[in-house]
Amino acid sequence: YITDESGQLAEEIGAEAVANVNARLASQHEENERDIHILIVDSTNGEDTDAAAAAARSETDADAMIFIAVNQQEIAVVGENIDAQEGEGAANAIITAFDNGNFENGMMNGIMATEMHMED
Repeated sequence: YITDESGQLAEEIGAEAVANVNARLASQHEENERDIHILIVDSTNGEDTDAAAAAARSETDADAMIFIAVNQQEIAVVGENIDAQEGEGAANAIITAFDNGNFENGMMNGIMATEMHMED
């Protein structure tokens, strides 16, 4: 569920926290058969973050994608029943925790916000 192409996530939050986030994503799938994927990349290579997130989602079977571009310090959330404003709100839930140095809570906040919008 988490794909960390940057190689920085486990270093930042630890293997146990990564396992906790993956367990939450797995329970989301078991509860309502919806998949949220988290993709962490170094850079979008100049592409708009929302467009990069949408492209990444289209390459998976994910119902929603939380896309984190580390070097740009940008986050996009795209998916089924998630409009631009809702995606921005979910991204802000992540950013607030990240700004306080709490990366695991940021991921969990993003998952919860994304789940809420997917249910609309």
